[in-house]
Amino acid sequence: MAKKRHTVRLICWKEDRASELAAELAGAGFTVDAGTIDGPAVRALGQSPPDAVVIDLGRLPAQGRDVGVM
Repeated sequence: MAKKRHTVRLICWKEDRASELAAELAGAGFTVDAGTIDGPAVRALGQSPPDAVVIDLGRLPAQGRDVGVM
């Protein structure tokens, strides 16, 4: 039986850094959904939640914190 790949929603404010992090997560065996966070993206999280959410706090940490609280 195939092992289920867990889905991770990656939130990163810098596109090149997001690509690096997504590649690392994919290499670790995760299915990665990366992109910006806006109203439709927040609704999508509620409608079809991932197994985990990873927020890069390296840039704009206050916004990352706010997204995490949301």
